[in-house]
Amino acid sequence: MDKIKRRLQSTSGASLLELVVALSIFAIAALVLLQGFTQAAKVNKKSGEYLLATELAQNIMEEVKSNGLETTSLAFNYPIDLTNSGASRFQFLKGRESLIQSGDISIGELVYNESSKKLEPAILYKEGVVGEKDITSSILSKDNGKAWEFIPRESGTQRSKYYFQVSGLEKDTREFDVLVTFDGSLDSGYKKDDNDYRAEDEKNDYLAPNIEKLNTKENAFLVMEEDWDKEAIQVEMIDKQKEYAQKRWEEDKRAYEHTYPGSSVTFESLYGEKPQGLLYENVWANTKRTLIVSVTEEKGVVKASAYYKFDASHYTDGSHYGAMNLYTSDPHSQSLNFDKLESIPVTFFSTEVGSNLESIYIFYYPNYKTLGKGIFDEIVIENEQNLPFNVYVIKQSKTEGSSTIPSLVQEQQYKMALTVKETPSKNGESNWFTNSGLYRSKVKLLTNINQNISNDSKGTTVNQGSIKYMDSSTNKGLTGTSARRILSMTTLDNKTRKDRIYKVTVEIYRKGAAMQQFKDVKPIVTLESSKDS
Repeated sequence: MDKIKRRLQSTSGASLLELVVALSIFAIAALVLLQGFTQAAKVNKKSGEYLLATELAQNIMEEVKSNGLETTSLAFNYPIDLTNSGASRFQFLKGRESLIQSGDISIGELVYNESSKKLEPAILYKEGVVGEKDITSSILSKDNGKAWEFIPRESGTQRSKYYFQVSGLEKDTREFDVLVTFDGSLDSGYKKDDNDYRAEDEKNDYLAPNIEKLNTKENAFLVMEEDWDKEAIQVEMIDKQKEYAQKRWEEDKRAYEHTYPGSSVTFESLYGEKPQGLLYENVWANTKRTLIVSVTEEKGVVKASAYYKFDASHYTDGSHYGAMNLYTSDPHSQSLNFDKLESIPVTFFSTEVGSNLESIYIFYYPNYKTLGKGIFDEIVIENEQNLPFNVYVIKQSKTEGSSTIPSLVQEQQYKMALTVKETPSKNGESNWFTNSGLYRSKVKLLTNINQNISNDSKGTTVNQGSIKYMDSSTNKGLTGTSARRILSMTTLDNKTRKDRIYKVTVEIYRKGAAMQQFKDVKPIVTLESSKDS
């Protein structure tokens, strides 16, 4: 019995030891597994956060690239579009307008403070509080974004650098802060246009008109319809020619019949029937058009006025009494002058006292009906006080029936002349003519003249006429390349306003980065691209 008892005690002791060992092994294994599950959970959380941040960054990048700098800047400074029922200007913020208005989502432009080395909120215009000269944002608006003007950052160490932020942006229960950067500085990867002698070491800052965004208090518009003044041509030129031609015909007929009474050869058989007047279409197709635009300043007010001249003196329908200059053959009728017409000058724009004229936009339809007749359009800009402003001369196309005007042939045959008159001597530039390579006019010319606007080979160069710069005091002038250089002339190849080539960066941070001005914090995701805005 003692042996059996000892054997049983020995067996139970071994089982207890095995149990303790087994529990220890299980505890260690469980701890390892638990740590593994915790780590896996952390990895999964981080991976999910990264995927959400990446998706958000891609959506924002796609939208800001599509909008360009100016529209993006407007949307960050004035995210609620009051012209569109209070909707968000950004697609990625649609449906969150109430959160923006309550401040739960903070959105705006930032500017870099050189002293603190931090990004700080840009200052917007506030009537009676913050004036135009005190704003630091790139958007000037006096009505909460309904009408606005983009203010390019053109100087300082932050030249052509723009920063925008969104704070508290929620996506699938997670909240993020966003920093968007447009960098157009010289070290942003920009390469100048080697084909543009004006570019030098700078970027292309020439602007093409974006009409919806222009400040109408400083920009003037002159739209010349296809028929500049059809009624005046009919009444003052064609009808008067008809009246004179009929009177002349009757007088000549009486004189002929008095000289040759009873002649078998009738006056009509020699000189035709009584004239019934010329056709407007034929006269217009043989009329030289000249548009004169004059800019003056008086007592702090800048005015732009315009008038036109018509000259159809070379037109005739081939009949004896069908010439527009018929009166010139009659020494007693020299004062008639119905082959030419000059309108009364009309002021189409004036600034407020102390304001400047930024640009004049002249939209006109070339008279393609005069092609092949040695007749060409002419536009003259008179700036005898040497006021600084831009002049845009813009040919227009149209659709007539199933045809588009102009055709490539019409563009190749069209001729015109564009002249700018100033008075260099008023600015002490009396020797401008001998040093024309260094001289620059106050007027800067932007035009699509010499650019093909037909649907065929659109944008190619065509030879359409002369660009001339003249001294109004001496009548000295230069044409061709010299005039283009003096006028800093560029073309209107682009249909939207172009400032610079930008490197665009979208960075997604965890919530709280904006409170730290995005300093010394690492983004979850960074996307980079470039945008030719």
